[in-house]
Amino acid sequence: MAKLIYSHQRGISLTVGLQGHSVLINDYFAPKTCKVVTINLDTGGVREIDSAAVKEYARSANPDSRLIIVPDAQSVSPDDRQVLIKMELMYVSVPIGEQAGQVGQTFKPRWYAADSNSGQVLLEYRTGQFPKDW
Repeated sequence: MAKLIYSHQRGISLTVGLQGHSVLINDYFAPKTCKVVTINLDTGGVREIDSAAVKEYARSANPDSRLIIVPDAQSVSPDDRQVLIKMELMYVSVPIGEQAGQVGQTFKPRWYAADSNSGQVLLEYRTGQFPKDW
């Protein structure tokens, strides 16, 4: 018998943790938006874990308000205790198309290692590439 563990309105991508006890979900619940959720398969507990990474990105990168940047979970640690979240440039909101390239170049790539239960940011990586020491 199948058991519903998560419902959504639009689309998701998911990764099952290596220990098999958790699921990491990117929930694309509306256009140009994403939230990162973990589900404990043993308890059924659902937690949104991206808010600390979003706040830390706003503080450390001070992004242009015309950039729409969303969290996107990329990986789970071998023990399922950490999640790697990449801040993705989703859209550049400018009235004139020619401005998009200039404004888009102000985007600062960041990755965050976050606790998979609380979402607390543990490490910040200031790189456009997947962090090798993750």
